[in-house]
Amino acid sequence: MAIDFSDLEFLRVSACSPGVAIGDPLTNAKVIAQLADGCANDNASIALFPELCISGYSAEDLFFSDALLKNTVSALEYLCGCATVPMLVVGVPWRLADGRLLNCAAIIAQGAVKGLVPKSVHPNYGEFYDLRWFAGGRNINETVSHPTLGQFPLRVDQLFALGEYRVGVEICEDLWAPIPPSSNASLAGASVILNLSASNELIAKADYRRDLVRMASATNICGYVYASAGSSESTKDVVYGGHCLVAENGQMLAESDRFNLGSQSISADLDMARLRHDRAQNTTFGHFERPQSYRITALPQTLPALPSLARDFPKHPFVPSDETEFAARAQEILDIQATGLARRMLAARCEHLVIGLSGGLDSTLAFLVCLDGTDQRQRARIGQSRSGQHRRNTHRRGGRATLGGPQTQRRPRCRVRKRPGKGAHPNPLQLCQQGGRYRGGDG
Repeated sequence: MAIDFSDLEFLRVSACSPGVAIGDPLTNAKVIAQLADGCANDNASIALFPELCISGYSAEDLFFSDALLKNTVSALEYLCGCATVPMLVVGVPWRLADGRLLNCAAIIAQGAVKGLVPKSVHPNYGEFYDLRWFAGGRNINETVSHPTLGQFPLRVDQLFALGEYRVGVEICEDLWAPIPPSSNASLAGASVILNLSASNELIAKADYRRDLVRMASATNICGYVYASAGSSESTKDVVYGGHCLVAENGQMLAESDRFNLGSQSISADLDMARLRHDRAQNTTFGHFERPQSYRITALPQTLPALPSLARDFPKHPFVPSDETEFAARAQEILDIQATGLARRMLAARCEHLVIGLSGGLDSTLAFLVCLDGTDQRQRARIGQSRSGQHRRNTHRRGGRATLGGPQTQRRPRCRVRKRPGKGAHPNPLQLCQQGGRYRGGDG
């Protein structure tokens, strides 16, 4: 019998960066629909697209155009009529009845617009001047009644119930704010956060952006899906790379290439059962003050089956495959053990350490920890030498192991090497071998 991984609470999400025709919503809607169909065919439950992807983020003063805003509505109507993915999220400009222009995420499901989430924080520094066109949406709370799109809420504090999971939405700069909307959304119950973005490329900015997404998923104990504007949005002033990311509780699950002039998408499977378990176990998250009640909008309750997983599970999850990372991890383990030992030596006023060396790997590593631990103790107590190490070798007399005295002690066949600033230090390979073979059984 085939396994349906959705029954095991895996949720497939897709982040897409389409090629955009600036100022042409209908053309963009057709490209988005094609990509969304591909996501649906891949059994994705969510298809996320970038900020203002219907109009193009780089439309600038065209945002004031009545024709652009009218065609944006037509593009939404088109997507409502053809979208097959359970939850489609696209970026649109939207004008309120009082004339204010908002930068919004439109949530489309079941052939209708289910809600608009406005951008809370607009960058107006450096190369950005979003406040030239858009008003902040933090305090917006309206119900839109549109003659063709129907009635739906327009507010920041709303979540979308997709199956048994709740989904929150924020836009680009919201993530970079001191208190992102995603934090309140997560505390209100969102286990998946979607970010529609138009983040330009600068030297090392991708690393910073990646860390932001990864850490947002960690602090909120959630799945975080991020889709940024592609290279077709680039202008004479800025370049966009189409960076798409999916992270889960501090772990990066999927990442796209950048600087592709065409369209691209990535998919990953979020482990929702693990997120629920981690939230229940984390008392900091559990005891934190909750925001006021969020509006919950119902979306499709039946999600696509998952006959396979779009997720890699490493054979050795605690052993890095990269040699440099492996060496750093090993050194960190040694430092943790040595520091703990040094602290206990100081607390117990211990001057000497006694360790039995069998010649196996375990006792060898324990000896290395003792060496580094006594070095740390020495640094903590300036002026003392490494005097806590005494070498004793065991030998058998009458069928039992005893400590050898000056006349009977055998000298172990291990080489000692010098390390700058460390003094004598055993060669681990030589320490593990005596007479060309292992002695002891703890290796």
